[in-house]
Amino acid sequence: MKTILVPTDFSDTSVNAARYALGLAKQVGANKIVLFNSFSAPLLVTMDPSMPGISIVAYESLESAAYEGLQKIKDTLLEDCPKGVEIELFAKFGLFTYDINNYCREIEADVIIMGITGKGAV
Repeated sequence: MKTILVPTDFSDTSVNAARYALGLAKQVGANKIVLFNSFSAPLLVTMDPSMPGISIVAYESLESAAYEGLQKIKDTLLEDCPKGVEIELFAKFGLFTYDINNYCREIEADVIIMGITGKGAV
Protein backbone atom coordinates (compact mmCIF):
# COMPACT_ATOMS: atom_id res chain seq x y z
CA MET A 1 0.00 0.00 0.00
CA LYS A 2 1.39 3.36 -0.99
CA THR A 3 -1.38 6.02 -1.02
CA ILE A 4 -4.20 6.73 1.44
CA LEU A 5 -6.95 9.17 0.43
CA VAL A 6 -8.70 11.02 3.25
CA PRO A 7 -11.76 13.03 2.18
CA THR A 8 -12.61 15.78 4.65
CA ASP A 9 -15.42 18.21 5.34
CA PHE A 10 -13.32 19.89 8.07
CA SER A 11 -15.43 18.38 10.87
CA ASP A 12 -13.89 16.84 13.98
CA THR A 13 -14.97 13.46 12.64
CA SER A 14 -12.98 13.91 9.45
CA VAL A 15 -9.91 15.09 11.38
CA ASN A 16 -10.14 11.92 13.49
CA ALA A 17 -10.25 9.88 10.27
CA ALA A 18 -7.07 11.66 9.13
CA ARG A 19 -5.39 10.81 12.43
CA TYR A 20 -6.40 7.19 11.95
CA ALA A 21 -4.85 7.32 8.46
CA LEU A 22 -1.53 8.34 10.04
CA GLY A 23 -1.54 5.25 12.22
CA LEU A 24 -2.49 3.00 9.32
CA ALA A 25 0.23 4.55 7.14
CA LYS A 26 2.81 3.69 9.78
CA GLN A 27 1.52 0.12 10.16
CA VAL A 28 1.38 -0.73 6.45
CA GLY A 29 4.28 1.37 5.18
CA ALA A 30 2.24 3.82 3.10
CA ASN A 31 4.25 6.78 1.87
CA LYS A 32 1.50 9.29 1.04
CA ILE A 33 -1.69 10.60 2.60
CA VAL A 34 -3.82 12.90 0.48
CA LEU A 35 -6.31 15.19 2.25
CA PHE A 36 -9.17 15.75 -0.21
CA ASN A 37 -12.01 18.27 -0.25
CA SER A 38 -14.65 18.65 -2.94
CA PHE A 39 -16.44 21.98 -2.61
CA SER A 40 -19.33 23.63 -4.41
CA ALA A 41 -20.93 27.03 -4.52
CA PRO A 42 -24.25 27.86 -2.91
CA LEU A 43 -27.30 27.66 -5.16
CA LEU A 44 -28.17 30.66 -7.31
CA VAL A 45 -24.60 31.88 -7.79
CA THR A 46 -24.80 31.31 -11.53
CA MET A 47 -27.69 33.70 -11.94
CA ASP A 48 -27.40 37.15 -13.43
CA PRO A 49 -25.23 39.29 -11.12
CA SER A 50 -27.41 42.34 -11.86
CA MET A 51 -30.36 40.73 -10.05
CA PRO A 52 -30.87 42.26 -6.60
CA GLY A 53 -30.54 40.07 -3.55
CA ILE A 54 -28.32 37.42 -5.08
CA SER A 55 -24.75 37.30 -3.94
CA ILE A 56 -22.08 35.92 -6.19
CA VAL A 57 -19.41 33.75 -4.61
CA ALA A 58 -16.05 33.84 -6.33
CA TYR A 59 -14.61 30.43 -7.18
CA GLU A 60 -11.18 31.60 -6.08
CA SER A 61 -12.41 32.44 -2.58
CA LEU A 62 -14.04 29.00 -2.21
CA GLU A 63 -10.88 27.28 -3.41
CA SER A 64 -8.70 29.38 -1.12
CA ALA A 65 -10.90 28.60 1.87
CA ALA A 66 -10.77 24.88 1.07
CA TYR A 67 -6.97 24.87 0.88
CA GLU A 68 -6.72 26.89 4.10
CA GLY A 69 -8.89 24.32 5.85
CA LEU A 70 -6.82 21.45 4.44
CA GLN A 71 -3.60 23.17 5.52
CA LYS A 72 -4.92 23.53 9.09
CA ILE A 73 -5.60 19.79 9.22
CA LYS A 74 -2.18 19.06 7.76
CA ASP A 75 -0.50 21.28 10.36
CA THR A 76 -2.34 19.37 13.10
CA LEU A 77 -1.22 16.02 11.68
CA LEU A 78 2.44 16.89 11.09
CA GLU A 79 3.29 16.51 14.80
CA ASP A 80 2.42 12.79 14.64
CA CYS A 81 3.29 12.09 11.02
CA PRO A 82 5.41 8.94 10.62
CA LYS A 83 8.83 9.38 9.04
CA GLY A 84 8.69 8.92 5.28
CA VAL A 85 4.99 9.76 4.97
CA GLU A 86 4.13 12.79 2.85
CA ILE A 87 0.85 14.67 3.33
CA GLU A 88 -0.59 16.25 0.17
CA LEU A 89 -3.58 18.55 -0.22
CA PHE A 90 -6.17 18.53 -3.00
CA ALA A 91 -9.34 20.61 -3.29
CA LYS A 92 -11.69 20.62 -6.25
CA PHE A 93 -14.86 22.45 -7.19
CA GLY A 94 -17.47 19.87 -8.09
CA LEU A 95 -19.57 16.97 -6.94
CA PHE A 96 -18.08 14.84 -4.16
CA THR A 97 -19.05 11.37 -5.40
CA TYR A 98 -17.96 12.03 -8.97
CA ASP A 99 -14.74 13.76 -7.97
CA ILE A 100 -13.63 11.21 -5.41
CA ASN A 101 -14.01 8.34 -7.87
CA ASN A 102 -12.00 10.13 -10.54
CA TYR A 103 -9.33 11.34 -8.16
CA CYS A 104 -8.88 7.86 -6.66
CA ARG A 105 -8.12 6.54 -10.12
CA GLU A 106 -5.82 9.46 -10.91
CA ILE A 107 -3.62 9.06 -7.84
CA GLU A 108 -4.04 5.28 -7.69
CA ALA A 109 -5.25 5.41 -4.09
CA ASP A 110 -4.98 2.08 -2.32
CA VAL A 111 -7.53 2.87 0.37
CA ILE A 112 -9.95 5.62 1.40
CA ILE A 113 -10.37 6.48 5.06
CA MET A 114 -13.36 8.69 5.59
CA GLY A 115 -15.22 10.16 8.51
CA ILE A 116 -17.57 12.90 7.33
CA THR A 117 -20.56 14.44 9.09
CA GLY A 118 -21.58 16.98 6.47
CA LYS A 119 -21.55 19.64 9.17
CA GLY A 120 -18.00 20.88 8.87
CA ALA A 121 -17.21 24.34 7.59
CA VAL A 122 -14.07 25.97 6.33
